[in-house]
Formats: sequence, C-alpha cells, structure tokens
Amino acid sequence: MHMSLVTLAAMAILLSGCFGGAGGQSEPTYYDIPGNSTTNAGPAGASATPGLMLHIADVRAPGWLMTPAMQYRLAYADASQRLSYTESRWVAPPAELLEQVLKRGNISSIPGDVRIATDGCQLLVNLDEFIQVFDAPGSSRALLETRVALLAPRDHKLLAQRAFTQAASAGADARSGVAGFTVAIHELNTELNVWLVQLERDSPALIGRCNAASS
Repeated sequence: MHMSLVTLAAMAILLSGCFGGAGGQSEPTYYDIPGNSTTNAGPAGASATPGLMLHIADVRAPGWLMTPAMQYRLAYADASQRLSYTESRWVAPPAELLEQVLKRGNISSIPGDVRIATDGCQLLVNLDEFIQVFDAPGSSRALLETRVALLAPRDHKLLAQRAFTQAASAGADARSGVAGFTVAIHELNTELNVWLVQLERDSPALIGRCNAASS
C-alpha cells in the first residue's frame, strides 16, 4: 500500500525533529560506549582460565562503517536507505569503539598492549553491521553483526569461527540508540568470552596450538 503525500509530509516533519534539520548549525553531540564493570569482566571462566593464549589482531569493518556517523535505517519506509543523524556522532568509527570495549573485556590473557602482542592465537573480528533500525516510528533496535575468527600463530590457519548477532531495543532518537548499542556490545563481549571458554574446554589441543608460540 502506498503512503499518501500527506502522510509522507507529516513523516518528514517528524523526522526533521528527531534526526536534525538542514537549518541547524549547532555543534554535533559526540557519543562513546560507556564501560560497564559488570559485563566488561565477562563470565568468571573467561578471566579465571588463562590456558588459551590469544590477542585481538584487529577489528575490521566495511568502508561505509569507517566513519563516526551514527547511521540508521527506516525499515518501515524504505529499508534500502542508509541514513545518518545530522546532530549526533560517535567519537570514533564503530570498529574502534568495539575494539576498545573488547580489549577491556578480559578476553586476552596476554598482558600489555594486545595490539602489538605477537604470542598466541589471533582473534580477528569482522564488524558487518552497526546500525539503528526503525521498524516503526518511535521504535528501533541497535543492530550489531560480527564474524569472529580464531587464527593460529605464525601461519594464521583458521582454527574456529562464529557469527554473532545482537539486537538491543532502542527508542526514537540517537541517545536511545547509544544506550541500545551499549547493551549490544557488552552482550557480544559476554557471548564471545563464553565461546572462547567453551573452545578451551572442548579442544585441549587448541590450547597447545595457541600456546606453542609462547613456549
């Protein structure tokens, strides 16, 4: 069913208030992903089991996510359009925000700067989606999609991989989107820790493979 011109006009007026109008000249508001001491630490087994030596190699993202723009999609109007807020920004591209949260999440058992660590297996994170999706006016979800690969030391052979999807409830504006992404990212951190601990428990040989470089 096609929307009437009156309906579309009313929607445009509403969205101009929510997402910022062309006439606004104010400085954008910048948002970060706040820490959370409860979820950052991950499950007890993740930090208490130092057998699996690994470090975060990188968090990669496609070109359209290599920007601090806060992106959203009006799925109820035109799901093919990727839009962005005019008066709100992330302090850094989503991949950088995600990488910092994961590094704070105790998923690395190697001390020091995990970016320059050379021992142990590498954890490569591909950020596939990071967008606030509006399924209806005033109702949205923070959608986070990632693919994680565990690579062997030296030859970088694929040892394990898994895809993760988080969709946290959000509201009608950018601030609610930040709250939604905060929940989604910390949920990913927890699920990632659980997965790594399970790999360690189910595959004793994996521990030897990842620790071979440090012996």
